[in-house]
Amino acid sequence: MACGGDNVTALPPDQRARLVGAKLAALVDRHSGVRPDPVAFPGGAAAVVSDTAWVLLDDRPATGLGGAVAWALRHEASRLAVVADSDAAVLARRAGTFRFPVTVWQVHGTDLVEASAAPVPDEVPVGRDELEAAGVFTDIGIDVVIEHGVVSGEVLGLEVARVVTVDGSAQVHPGVGRNDRDGHAMLLGADGDATRGGAARAALERVAADVRRVRHGVNADRHPLGRMARSRWLRQLVVADPALVGGATLEPVAGTLARTSVGDDGPAFAVGTDLDGGSVVVACTVGVDLDVIPAAADVRLAHDSRTEATSRLVVVLAERDLQPVTRRLAEQLVAPAGFVTVADDWHVSSSPRPGT
Repeated sequence: MACGGDNVTALPPDQRARLVGAKLAALVDRHSGVRPDPVAFPGGAAAVVSDTAWVLLDDRPATGLGGAVAWALRHEASRLAVVADSDAAVLARRAGTFRFPVTVWQVHGTDLVEASAAPVPDEVPVGRDELEAAGVFTDIGIDVVIEHGVVSGEVLGLEVARVVTVDGSAQVHPGVGRNDRDGHAMLLGADGDATRGGAARAALERVAADVRRVRHGVNADRHPLGRMARSRWLRQLVVADPALVGGATLEPVAGTLARTSVGDDGPAFAVGTDLDGGSVVVACTVGVDLDVIPAAADVRLAHDSRTEATSRLVVVLAERDLQPVTRRLAEQLVAPAGFVTVADDWHVSSSPRPGT
């Protein structure tokens, strides 16, 4: 019954959609005795049987719950059944943050087994040597960001260097992403550690300056580096001005799913305190991303479970990106999220001023 893998991924989109739809029809038929007529769904297939919406998430299932809930609501279903070959336990945990009834099913051959929720992931510790090496970021005016045990330096949300361990030694290697770091490493050779000054530190300062230049004003729309990681850029601006979300302090925090690359522009998160001393979790997103709601709720779940807090959840996005469907998804959470909108041109002005 499996239809994932490289062979299916390589199929033309219409052929792949038919295959995924046929898989959902067969699974639902075996489970309920009713064979539906599925329709195309971004990254999968969907159907309604009686009052239940069935959605098969085939492509990156862990990030598909928001779209699945939105589809169920749009088709006026009373409940949602999500089917996935992988990441079912993560989906089940995220489903638990909704008051809209969602059941997640794991595919096992030709059968469906209800998935149990995965526990929230543990924080990955960072060693003292890595933190000390990151001191060079502070010296240069680069933001230190720690996510999933990785220490990196960012300029306006874009990674410009990373702390790596070489032969037991924590080193800072400059570069925007892995390929750029590898290129700098080949050019710099033994002098590639920016913590030791010299050519590597000069390279790091140059990369940081270049990123600041291309992420400034109209350059932000003209250069590829200006268009990358904008959710993280928005987070950097909000962290610098917590009052925008009614906060007193904010610091970057990892999502519950690791990024796939430096160009991955999924939601970026921060946690901190409100002006009244309460806890707040912030999700920053650019573009219309329906999965920002379950992703943000998942981060709040993880943060609150670790700190025994009850956090307010705020989603920050441009005015044009706040769609009615996103509001409706936020209202379906057990603890609904609020929104703060910024002007559509926030990235040009590099200021997250409130929208009008």
